[in-house]
Amino acid sequence: MYTQEKLHQIATYVVQSLLYSKETLSVAESITGGLLCSVITDVPGSSDVLLEGIVPYTIKAKSARLAISEKDIQTHGVISSFTAKAMAKNIKTTLQTDYGISLTGNAGPGVDQAGSKIGTVYIGMSTPNGTLLCQHFEFPSNLSREEIKLKAVLGGIEFLWDQIQKNHTL
Repeated sequence: MYTQEKLHQIATYVVQSLLYSKETLSVAESITGGLLCSVITDVPGSSDVLLEGIVPYTIKAKSARLAISEKDIQTHGVISSFTAKAMAKNIKTTLQTDYGISLTGNAGPGVDQAGSKIGTVYIGMSTPNGTLLCQHFEFPSNLSREEIKLKAVLGGIEFLWDQIQKNHTL
């Protein structure tokens, strides 16, 4: 299946499921620059489940908008499990949503200040019961920025769908 079609299909499942359960979502994405929110808002009804998405692209923005201390980001790295989890937790807490998801990573063309490799992506998730989860991806470094971003969004929407299904089967 073509990636765009797959993204739309899974986003539709996510939106319909959240509508049915009357749950909400907030998104903090840096590497993907708003692409995850764009995919979700392509689905009719998304305005009833997606409360807000932000793009805290810099360390200062992550600190100011998501209350993650710059010291913690410097200690753990801006592209890390710690930062992805903190982004997801804090966007969910700030907006009082059921789910919070975040994406941080390196799409190139160079390495970030912590030396992460191109293609490194962390996706953080805060679930309705407050569990913090993270998925780590190492996409091929020879992919374009756009390809890495698209793969990150696909990984993120699949991770979200997986967690929604787990939450609804409990």
